Amino acid sequence: MLRHVIISFLQVSEEILNLYFYVLFIRVVISWFPDLNRNNPAIEWFYTVGDPYLMIFRSIIPMVGTLDLSPLFAFLFLNLTQKVINNIIGVIMDHSAITVLTGH
Repeated sequence: MLRHVIISFLQVSEEILNLYFYVLFIRVVISWFPDLNRNNPAIEWFYTVGDPYLMIFRSIIPMVGTLDLSPLFAFLFLNLTQKVINNIIGVIMDHSAITVLTGH
């Protein structure tokens, strides 16, 4: 029973991270268009939701000239986190399958 709760929690977490990936992607693409009105509620929402995470990487990763590499590292870390969660789900499910087959 507890395994099912943990697996469900991890699957929901993975989906939330997947959605957040798209939020960050849109946030980064929006930044390429400086003429867009940042006071637009939709655009402001992407900045409000995406910037706190990006700021973590901006405080660590220096600019390379005028190029901000922090989104690249933010995406890489997000992807790594999703892979770790996916692997944990796989391990728990494999262990559940072994338990069912062996009865232990």
